Amino acid sequence: MKDLISGKATSSKARVEDATSDATHDGELEEHSLPSQPVVSTYLLSSRTAFMEQLRNRVVTLVSYTTGRHRRVEAEVSSGGRGLLGKSFLICVLLPAVVALLYSSIWASNVYVVESKLTVREAIDPDGSSAPKGMASAGSLLGSLGISRSTGTAQDALIILDYLKSRSIVSDIGGRVVMSRYYNRPEIDYLSRLGQNEELEALWYYWRDHVVASVDTQSNILTVKVHAYSREDAYELSRAVVTKSEALVNRISERNRQDALRRAENEVDRSIAQLADTRAKLLAFQQVNNSLDPVEKAKQYTMLISTLSMQKIAIESRLAAAQLSGATDRPTDRYAHRQLEAVQRQIADLESKLTNRDDPTSVAQLLKEFEILKLRQTFAEQVYTLARTSYEEARRKLDKQQLYAVVVVPPMVPEEALYPRPVVDTMLVLSACFIAWAIIALIVAGIRDST
Repeated sequence: MKDLISGKATSSKARVEDATSDATHDGELEEHSLPSQPVVSTYLLSSRTAFMEQLRNRVVTLVSYTTGRHRRVEAEVSSGGRGLLGKSFLICVLLPAVVALLYSSIWASNVYVVESKLTVREAIDPDGSSAPKGMASAGSLLGSLGISRSTGTAQDALIILDYLKSRSIVSDIGGRVVMSRYYNRPEIDYLSRLGQNEELEALWYYWRDHVVASVDTQSNILTVKVHAYSREDAYELSRAVVTKSEALVNRISERNRQDALRRAENEVDRSIAQLADTRAKLLAFQQVNNSLDPVEKAKQYTMLISTLSMQKIAIESRLAAAQLSGATDRPTDRYAHRQLEAVQRQIADLESKLTNRDDPTSVAQLLKEFEILKLRQTFAEQVYTLARTSYEEARRKLDKQQLYAVVVVPPMVPEEALYPRPVVDTMLVLSACFIAWAIIALIVAGIRDST
């Protein structure tokens, strides 16, 4: 439209310039045809003045006509743009808001919400009431090693949260049959109703829209909100969700107890095998060396060396006394010398059997191997004792539930519907549509200005 107005103004200006040039040309012709006399000059001057005045009036008229035409075209374009903007506002903003208001006020079904809260707690034994002394020692040892079970239940609450958001809960509560009984009734409006032949994936998405669960990380409390289209349905479905959550906790507890008992049995079997192997090695050592206990053998050798040492001292005393008396060649003296040599050989032999490092059959070497085997046996016995104690404790806890789903806020029948909220829903739709319309209008205006 602006190009059309500019074209018309240009054509009008061209016509004015053509007329001016024609008049100037005619004037020049008249000047050349008439004689140069004062009368003729006066006549030509007056004629030219009249012609220029007439031409000026025609130009002013043409410019006024063109300007008015341009203003009328701009007014038409402006009025057309404002009309299109207003129509788009009515269609894109007001109409959806009116439809949302009518739907929320007239057709939308009432939505009842039942809220329940539950948490997971672990059973704790009273201090020193039921655990024997050996079990308490084993528990304290495992606790000092850092392998005892933690009492925190945050992970268990998150497990229940994931379960409530999974496809398994849909199957556990009854699948398509139960979902259709709650959400496919004729009195439910068409947009909120569950379809007839929905697949499991669609049922899962519908479930996630109508069952909302969250966990408070500070208190480990799980909050479950069930949306249904009648008071009884919301209450029954909420109770079913709580029941399935408790069943999940019981399965987790049962699995933990079975795993603990199986691990304890494996540890008992392993410790028994280790203890038996150690005792077999100790028995083989005793049979090879013909000694039940090298320690007792060392004690016997020590006592013999002590006895022989006393005999040696006595013989040496008699010989010294005979030498002082001057009787050194008596038969008794010669016998005493031979007896002394025999005693010394016996002492040296016993000391070699007791402390010879180069002889693998010496008491010192046997005692080293025996002490190692005894230490391994003692350690194997302690391991067996701990494994047996853990097994007894696991067997004792097999029939005892360790985790409990504690219902903090039980489900209750709602008194009134929480949804729909016509005013709030309409304002939300109006705000969203207005923002979207404003963005699109600005984009379109920018594109028109650039072109």
